[in-house]
Amino acid sequence: MSTHFLVQQIKKTSSSFFVGVSIAIGMITPILLTSSRALAGYAYTNIPINAGNEIKTLNNQSIYPKIIAFTPNGGYAILYGKNNYYTSNIPQKALNALSTLNKQGSIINTIAFTPKGEWVIIYNNNGVYWSPNLPQDVKDELVKINQQNLNINNVAFTPNGAWVIIANNGYNAYWSYNLPLVVINEIKTIFKKYSIQSVTFAPNGGWGIIYNAGSNFSSSNIPPQLAQIINQNLQLSNHPLDVAFTLTNGWVLVYALIYYKPAYNPQQFPF
Repeated sequence: MSTHFLVQQIKKTSSSFFVGVSIAIGMITPILLTSSRALAGYAYTNIPINAGNEIKTLNNQSIYPKIIAFTPNGGYAILYGKNNYYTSNIPQKALNALSTLNKQGSIINTIAFTPKGEWVIIYNNNGVYWSPNLPQDVKDELVKINQQNLNINNVAFTPNGAWVIIANNGYNAYWSYNLPLVVINEIKTIFKKYSIQSVTFAPNGGWGIIYNAGSNFSSSNIPPQLAQIINQNLQLSNHPLDVAFTLTNGWVLVYALIYYKPAYNPQQFPF
């Protein structure tokens, strides 16, 4: 583990399944699988057009996004493979950090944006780039995790700025004082038996937790269509890989198909 700073940086589809579902104006339009090489399916509604097109492009190449994150001003970042990405309208310093990590050959693990447009990027398991005005309590917690040499799996922010960090291969969680108690209690309950892959928050106060290596999903107050698609896929043993929300009630789901078990270790990307 090394430490230096830059922009406040701490270093350190099977033939009969649908692989794409585009939801618009309450209608589901399935895109039928045309190649058995596809690894994942996706569903989304009310996200930037280019983001949807790039998700489709990756799917056609048998690549799935490992992380999708939206900025409060309509921008987005899609991470895939070891250190590749698509972005639009994200802060220039965040884009510079992604470019640097790509050129260095580093593993880009995850990216997250706060409701005020601040950002954090995790790379090489527990190295961190962050924006200058990222809340200090988040920075402090990330430093502590880095000093313990634990990998950081997921960082998520609520619409009001509360946050949660999942670390240590999903077996540790750290959160802000104002994280909703119902989420804290659910995390504690899940930890009694399982690890947590990621936590996500909807703009209306809803939330979702992917856990048990994607075999389970717990949620509250998420859009009914999203909940239905997730439940249908879980019944088919298709594991959710990522769920992300925009601040304008858009959402996107990426899930692994039945015959494919996703790697939990980010170092096993790309496929």
